[in-house]
Amino acid sequence: DKQVKQRSRSEPVRAELRQAKVVFKTLNEKKQVKLSLQVLALYRQFLRAGQDKPGFLPRIRDEFRENSRIKKTDVMHIEYLYRRGQRQLEQLRNANTKQLGSFSKPKERG
Repeated sequence: DKQVKQRSRSEPVRAELRQAKVVFKTLNEKKQVKLSLQVLALYRQFLRAGQDKPGFLPRIRDEFRENSRIKKTDVMHIEYLYRRGQRQLEQLRNANTKQLGSFSKPKERG
């Protein structure tokens, strides 16, 4: 009899938890979609900015292609790379920029 009462008391809490998980998942998915659109817009901006700088377009494509392997659920890492990309884009747009260190692949130590 006690077990039945305990279950009936905890059932509304479990239902609320399930509902909260659904809401959280929906919000997280919306954030992922918004972030994906922002990354695509950043990519287009990079391609436009890199047209006038010889050798930049292949490196830009490689960088985005390499980072496309990051799991879509790793929102923190994607947001970090997005912010870093925005800073790099500003550097690329600078008329004096001839090379971006962040675009050159690191030399392998051997």
